[in-house]
Amino acid sequence: MVTARSRFYGLFRNRHTARTTLKDIATETGLCLRVLGLETGRGRCFGYQLGRCRGACCGEESLESHARRAKAAMERLRIENWPWPGRVAFRERSDSGDVGLHVVDHWHYQGSVSDLNQLEVLPDNRGFDIDTYRILNRFLAAHPDNLDVIPVEGEVID
Repeated sequence: MVTARSRFYGLFRNRHTARTTLKDIATETGLCLRVLGLETGRGRCFGYQLGRCRGACCGEESLESHARRAKAAMERLRIENWPWPGRVAFRERSDSGDVGLHVVDHWHYQGSVSDLNQLEVLPDNRGFDIDTYRILNRFLAAHPDNLDVIPVEGEVID
């Protein structure tokens, strides 16, 4: 399955975790904490003095080059877009032959039913859910053989 890529990066439970992750990426890749807005001050940043920054803070690296490297470094945190036009049911068949339909809309798990005619009993609360996003992304990346995707709303995608 091919999915579109969003322009959003990172899923974090709080600001502290986001800042820590960004600082770690900056350290690994020689990005400037000052240019990224994670450090204040004037002139050369502290990371430059320690050899951790390539000098975007003092003109040794262009801001354009720094921005390209920052974007490339953040790529591993890019969030996948929901690959279907609306709600889908994941039909899963167990080894014993049991079938379950797990209904999800834009990374929000709505519940399970045994038949598509039961969809009206599911809640209509839609929205992004970080836990469901992570679980489904790992699951779908494994391409399980016992899973079918059934579009419930929107146009069918080939």
